[in-house]
This record gives sequence, structure tokens and C-alpha cells, in this order.
Amino acid sequence: MSANDARHLSVLDALVDDAGLFPPTQLSMSDAVARHGRDSVECSPVLTGRFLCPATRLAELVETAADSAEPQRIPVVVVVDCGVDELAAVVGAVVGGRRAGSTGVEVVGLEMRLPAADSVEAGVAAAAAARDSVDPSLPLVVEIPLASGDWRTPLSALAESGIPAKVRCGGASAELFPHTRRLAELVVSASDLAHPFKATAGLHHAVRYVDGQTGLQHHGFLNLLVAVLRATSGGALTAEARLDRVEAALLEEDAELLADEVRSASTESARVARQVFLGYGSCSTSAPVEDLGALGLLDPDEPPSPH
Repeated sequence: MSANDARHLSVLDALVDDAGLFPPTQLSMSDAVARHGRDSVECSPVLTGRFLCPATRLAELVETAADSAEPQRIPVVVVVDCGVDELAAVVGAVVGGRRAGSTGVEVVGLEMRLPAADSVEAGVAAAAAARDSVDPSLPLVVEIPLASGDWRTPLSALAESGIPAKVRCGGASAELFPHTRRLAELVVSASDLAHPFKATAGLHHAVRYVDGQTGLQHHGFLNLLVAVLRATSGGALTAEARLDRVEAALLEEDAELLADEVRSASTESARVARQVFLGYGSCSTSAPVEDLGALGLLDPDEPPSPH
């Protein structure tokens, strides 16, 4: 593998969390666990190996893993879909905090929406307290609104607290897809704050496209990665020119142009960009690997990397 290959593999490494339980794929628990097992054997460098599971389905996950013919370690990021005051009891009753039991299920992180509170700061504090009730050392990511409403205040509050943000890039209806300008502004702001964020929903393919069934315009995950690369390395431009350049990356439909920009990223540029863009959750774990492979961004002869 050439030095240039090493650079683009590093910027794409550990990019995709397994969100197979979530729409639109919405696998059954048994199918999701089986797919995760296959992915763990193949160990594509693009996949993180983390399995996203709603808090209210942890018991089902543990039971399914226990019944699995092939035992496997399942690093779980719990997506909080219960009250924050219930979280410790829900997680603790199932897997005893973050410790892996005989089933191999191990909680390695938490994701939750910003709790409703009298102020954004109070909501951030409530999220941190909920995490602390489970395990203070657990990584926590807090979802903030992006498609509509104020995202700047929550982002700043999370940056002050050192808690990464999560932004929704799509969903079942058009209003859940943030406008490219709004997403570009978020990317630039996160880059300026040197504050990490991850994305979720709608990023089904590498390059932006219109879904043939729904007619909805989807953002591409490679577009988003290139947007972050531009935001974190465009300090010499004026603020408006930098924002325009970042939005242009989100609007780009030339897959080869995007791929070439990823290939040309220096090791340092890749490192800084991925400190800001942590990755995203995908209901398909094969589509991102296939898309990147088709663009020549993954070396088929490269041996699997352990997660």
C-alpha cells in the first residue's frame, strides 16, 4: 500500500456505526446481531464495530446474543429512548453498567437527545448527570436540532462541557433534512470550536442523491467528510468564502472529484478533520463499504483491521 493509500484509509477509518435496528432498514434483533457478527469477522476498516441499540431493547439484545450460535463481543452504544431518570436502572438491570457479561454485550457509549429543561445549559447538565448515573467514564454524545430551530446555542453549550454533538441529516420526511447552507454553517462552527460531532440518518450513500421512491434529496457521507476537510483547512479564506466552499462540497455530485479530494488530504488534514467529524450511524453496513470500494478508496488487498 502506498503512502497516499495510507492517508485516505486513515481519514475513512472507523467511520460507520452499525444502526441496523433503525429505519429504514430496521432489521429484526436476530438479523441485526447476525449481520454484526459477519461484519466483525470481515473487519472492514470503515466500520467501527459499535452496535447502536435503543435502551428499551437492551434486554432483547442480551437475550438474542445469549442464544446466538456464534458468541461474539458486541460493543453497544445505547441510544436513550427512555427517561433520563430511568437510564441507570434500564442499563444496569440488563448489562450491569458497561461490563461485558457472558453474552459479550458491553456498553461503550451513550447517545441521547438534549433533555428538555429551563435552559440549554440545564439540559446539557441533565444529559451529563444521566450518563454519570450509569458510568461517568462512558463517552456521551448529545443530539441537537439542526433542520430547524436554534442549533448554535446547544453546540456552544456542549463545547463548553466537552460533550460531542450529534446532528440529524435526514429522516422519513423532507423537513428532517437540513438545508446544505445550514449543514455547512454547523460544519464550520464545529471546526472553529474544534468540537467533535457525529451524524445520523439520511446518509445512505457516499454522494448526495435523490431517492427514487421518496423523491427526497439525501446528503452524502463523503460530501460531509470533504466539507469537514475543507472547513478545517480553509483558514486563509474570508469567512464567507470559506462557508461557500464548504457548502459547495455538500452540493457536489461528482463522485470522482470528492474521491480525489479525500485521496489528496494530508495525514495532518485527515487527523484534524476526523477529530471534528467522528463518523455517522448507518442502517446499512454494506452500502458505505461498497460505495467507497467502487470509488477506489479502499484497497481490496489490505488485510482486515481489528476494531
